[in-house]
Amino acid sequence: MTDNHLKKIKDLSNEVGELISFNSMLVDALNSSSEGIALLDKEGKYIWLNKAHSEMFGYNPTELIGESWEILYKKEDLDFFYKNAFPTIKKVGKWSGVSFGIMKDGFTIVEENVYLTALSNGGLICTCIETKKK
Repeated sequence: MTDNHLKKIKDLSNEVGELISFNSMLVDALNSSSEGIALLDKEGKYIWLNKAHSEMFGYNPTELIGESWEILYKKEDLDFFYKNAFPTIKKVGKWSGVSFGIMKDGFTIVEENVYLTALSNGGLICTCIETKKK
């Protein structure tokens, strides 16, 4: 192996290390947020979410991975999203508003300010702030 090849390997190794470090810092920052943050795939299933998002609804993050966001809402609230939020997201790429989720206990209503943004892969990023529980 030539010195040039060794230098390229070393440079690539440094870049990978920097990317891993940045990724770790980014995940730490997202997990530290008091706002709920979640990533949904194009089928609407959770692929990642922070503790604040899951705890807002009485779950831990691992319980929601692979589940549809729809489990957090009653039928009438789902209808609201499909009639209002998703057409706006399709048209302008984002939507924000107030919504009413349901906690894991099936009874407690979570009022939240929700911000949904379309991702290039067809998924969504959701950020939310709890305003009150009923």
